[in-house]
Amino acid sequence: MNSRSGNRGMSDFSSNGNEGIGGDSVSKAKRKGMTNELRTMKRLEALGYYCVRSAGSHGLFDVVGIGPSDVKAIQVKTGRWPGSEEMEAIELLAVPPNVSKEVWRWDRYQRHPKVRRVK
Repeated sequence: MNSRSGNRGMSDFSSNGNEGIGGDSVSKAKRKGMTNELRTMKRLEALGYYCVRSAGSHGLFDVVGIGPSDVKAIQVKTGRWPGSEEMEAIELLAVPPNVSKEVWRWDRYQRHPKVRRVK
């Protein structure tokens, strides 16, 4: 049957190997990003933070960690720092004094991220 009827044949999928049944594909880049967001959360949770991941959003921050005395708003990157426009948007966001705006960059084969605190 064709894709309009709800049943899909193999010809309805691309041949790049990234698509699954029903279009639940996750690109390799998105999968890497999600993995590093989860690594970030795991690291923060080990330090006593309660973490929330902003899955699927295109906001300024990917992970927010709430600690007993501070909050970390984190943009997670894989293999690169944010561009100048993205950094400017993070810098311009006004936050209370106990909120730390940070960018965590995970590089290939590294066990720890490079962390930049944004003013």
